[in-house]
Amino acid sequence: MSRKVLVVGLGNMGFALAKTLLEAAYVVSVWNRTPSKADPLIQQGASLAESVAEGVTNAEVIVICLGNYQDSMMVLNECVSLAGKTIIQLTSASGEEARDMRNWIQQKKGLYLDGAILAFPSGIGTQECRLLMAGSEAAWASGEAVVKALGPSSHYMGDNVASPAALDFALIFPSLALMMSVIQGIHSLEGTGVSTETYIEMVAPIFGPFGLTIKQMTEKIEGEAFSDTEAALGVWQAAIEHHISSFRREGKNVDLVDAVNDLLKGGVANGLGAEDLTALIKHLRKPVSQSGTTAPSN
Repeated sequence: MSRKVLVVGLGNMGFALAKTLLEAAYVVSVWNRTPSKADPLIQQGASLAESVAEGVTNAEVIVICLGNYQDSMMVLNECVSLAGKTIIQLTSASGEEARDMRNWIQQKKGLYLDGAILAFPSGIGTQECRLLMAGSEAAWASGEAVVKALGPSSHYMGDNVASPAALDFALIFPSLALMMSVIQGIHSLEGTGVSTETYIEMVAPIFGPFGLTIKQMTEKIEGEAFSDTEAALGVWQAAIEHHISSFRREGKNVDLVDAVNDLLKGGVANGLGAEDLTALIKHLRKPVSQSGTTAPSN
């Protein structure tokens, strides 16, 4: 079983991945553009790679969690060969990008798994955490233990590396649309005399287990705790944008996805990209022009 792992990218999710692997007794090295982000992990036993190439040389499995696939290919391009290495790509992207990445990794003689994480950073390593993974059987045999240390409920989907991104979208988009609809619902009731408490009391049971998330969202809005987030508004928007581009190339209808994305882009344009999704209510509260568009921030 591969015990030496390099984690590339220490955003909220990448940090959680590295921390979980350390707790599972893996030998973990990390790389990040801002090295100081690794300090807490180094205190827990991780080592800091001076470069991605150095980290890859000393690892058997490389877990990547960056902003996009272009960044992934750029940092891995330092490596002349990836022979004997298993790449686990956990960056959000489209199926087309996943196929291109697999082909590129194979040209460098590496094994490749593409995946999607169905959890927030705080859920990594918990029994309920699931990663959707695809790649060759050889890649899965090499990377399975690492994947299941991160998500015990993870699922291997076969060798079609485009499938995790497709299923990921089909699962997260309804959740995103639901959360945004609740934010819109709260906004629509402002000034009507109907309390948020009354609304949540009635709407939460409709969504079963998701009702707890709705209540937590309400607490953030009422407490204006928008800086406390595991998945910023801008992260949601970037993920949706990836899928829209892919769907258009495939000739799929994106009318509903476009509508959701336009609202997210409005929030990002108004400076809310680094805040929690619930900060979208600040965008909704902005004055609306006669044309129906939200006035931009000054």
